[in-house]
Amino acid sequence: MAVFVSKEQYDQACSVDLYEFLLKNHSYAVKVEYGSVLLLADKHVSVKKGFHGYRNFRTGETGNNVDYLMNFLGYGYQDAVLALVGNMVVDYSPKVNLQMSFREIVIPEPIKGSYRNLYAFLSARKIPLDVIQHLIDSGILYQSEKGNNIVFINPQNDYCELRGTNAYADRRCRSRAECQRYQSGDYGWCQLMDTCAKYKPDPFHGCRKTRADRFWYFVSDDDKPSQKIYVCEAAIDAISLYVIHRAQKVKEVAVYVSIGGVANQKTIDRLVRSGKKVVLAVDNDAAGQGCRDRNPMLESIIPKNKDWNDDLKRGDY
Repeated sequence: MAVFVSKEQYDQACSVDLYEFLLKNHSYAVKVEYGSVLLLADKHVSVKKGFHGYRNFRTGETGNNVDYLMNFLGYGYQDAVLALVGNMVVDYSPKVNLQMSFREIVIPEPIKGSYRNLYAFLSARKIPLDVIQHLIDSGILYQSEKGNNIVFINPQNDYCELRGTNAYADRRCRSRAECQRYQSGDYGWCQLMDTCAKYKPDPFHGCRKTRADRFWYFVSDDDKPSQKIYVCEAAIDAISLYVIHRAQKVKEVAVYVSIGGVANQKTIDRLVRSGKKVVLAVDNDAAGQGCRDRNPMLESIIPKNKDWNDDLKRGDY
């Protein structure tokens, strides 16, 4: 029989001292550094002492206590809530087959009208217009009505990745009388934006998923069977890698996947179980190397710069 949790239990779970909970119940999965608990699988994921929830200081993603247990420790929704309120604790181990419970997520409503911010944001990152349009037509990319965020939604509607579109930078990095360095580029964005010391990119990036092993993806050719899966950290990187492969005239049919961060090992495990060849295409940084070290049996490719979008923007491939 399924175990249901109440709104009161959920609120109580979110108010628990997550720092103390992790040290007491999952000390083997975390370490203490600079007054915070850091996830060993991705040390950018931090829980500050005396606070609730977590923050990923690399992606800017934030979440509450329940999100942490579901996203990084393999809990299902009910199990996470019950563990935090003191009724049970799930053993975190790669060898344990955890039953992942369903969690409802709110899918942002698409904006009525043109996707102006979406096109501007992705074009500034050198994603070709025909690729953007194909993903929109496929129903897996749109701009949200609230916040004008870019929404990457998988066909099953069980994984949603959100990316802020820099509304403030949009105003600041277009033609302004007070800016002496402005040089017109695509959609009126300044060509010098990426190298300008005054430009501060919006760090907002978040994921919503019904289970811990969900992901966003698209196939390079919908009409042909695929045998290879490229695993990237973010949707923009997955798209960028596809664009690079297209420019290199790579003929193979492949699935390009975003798992929403290298700490999501359960997603990688699920992809491996698909039977297709899985290739890690995560970032060229310490967290990415940690992911490659945790999965030595998998082939990997590494961007020359920090990530695949950096390679694409610089033409460095």
